[in-house]
Amino acid sequence: MTLASLHRCALVWAVLAATPACLFTPGEDDDGGDATGCTPPPSCDEGEFVGTAEVYSGEDAQTYRGFTRISGNLTISETGMMCLHDFACLTDVGRDVYVYGNDALVDLTGLDNLREVGTAGDSTPMGVDNNDAAPGSVTVSNNSALTDLNGLRGLNWVKSNLLITNNASLQTISGLSTLAVVQQNLTIRGNTALQDLGLVGLQAVGGSFSVTQNPALCVSKIQALYDGLSNVPSGAASDANLGGC
Repeated sequence: MTLASLHRCALVWAVLAATPACLFTPGEDDDGGDATGCTPPPSCDEGEFVGTAEVYSGEDAQTYRGFTRISGNLTISETGMMCLHDFACLTDVGRDVYVYGNDALVDLTGLDNLREVGTAGDSTPMGVDNNDAAPGSVTVSNNSALTDLNGLRGLNWVKSNLLITNNASLQTISGLSTLAVVQQNLTIRGNTALQDLGLVGLQAVGGSFSVTQNPALCVSKIQALYDGLSNVPSGAASDANLGGC
């Protein structure tokens, strides 16, 4: 790809990040992406991918360029990808989203258009244990270079469980600042660099509220988040965080 082509791709991505829908103009020099996942698709005209999307490499990710919906799960695991721009058109995942074990991934930019997760089935009422049957969980785990969750600002409702665990470099969760409701369980655990929750929009957690083993996270920030909820979660835990602040 030429320098001019790279410049055009950067401009296209800037437009995408600033708008709620995918508004790409096809690029005549688009080369189908690259293994890093840092080249957005030239258009969003593929419609729905029917089935489960399993991504274990940058090459796998290119299969889903241009799709606006995935009817099953989206799993992005143990890739060498630095970006998730191959998914820049995605607005809807029918079941669950899993992002885990991606050592080069710094943030979740590329999922900016994602608005809904778990549209393939009915959600479980707040506080009722769904035994993992209802879709709509979001899991971000064991991504060692991940510093924030930018890219998930479009989500304001998680229909099942939200799990953010064992991301060694994660400093803030402010990328989920627009999230208002976690229908089932909220788990934030083992993120050793986490200093700020940034969940300023969170209003309700239907299941358990568990924020544990984040040694750089002040307990006062956890308490403030809990106190700001409009409901009382079914259970609460805040062990092994940073005390005295």
